[in-house]
This record gives sequence, structure tokens and C-alpha cells, in this order.
Amino acid sequence: MTELLRKQYINRMFEYQNMGLIVCLTGVMYSGKTTILKQAYKIKKDKLPPDNVKFIDFLKKRG
Repeated sequence: MTELLRKQYINRMFEYQNMGLIVCLTGVMYSGKTTILKQAYKIKKDKLPPDNVKFIDFLKKRG
């Protein structure tokens, strides 16, 4: 499946990051929020300490 890179959203997140602000993506389920965050991480992964990045899947079933 082809993944669409949302450069506008990612660049906006990076602008807020440089201001020291927390970024919170909101939207309906399956609208691509996690995909945008993962794309942003791929762009910045070489510049970020691994301890500064956390992915939590609240929909993942436990057990």
C-alpha cells in the first residue's frame, strides 16, 4: 500500500517542536494520526535520543 507523506502537517509539528511546545494530534479513528507521527519520527530519528520518543497503542488488546 502506498503511503502519502503529509509534509504540511509534519512541517507544522516541527515548527511547534522548535518553540518547545507539546504537539497533540486529534481526530477521528483511522484518520492517519499515527501515520503522521511515524513519518515525522522517520525524518528526525537520527537527531532524537530514543528515550525521547514513545509510541503507545491504546487500541492494542492486552492479554
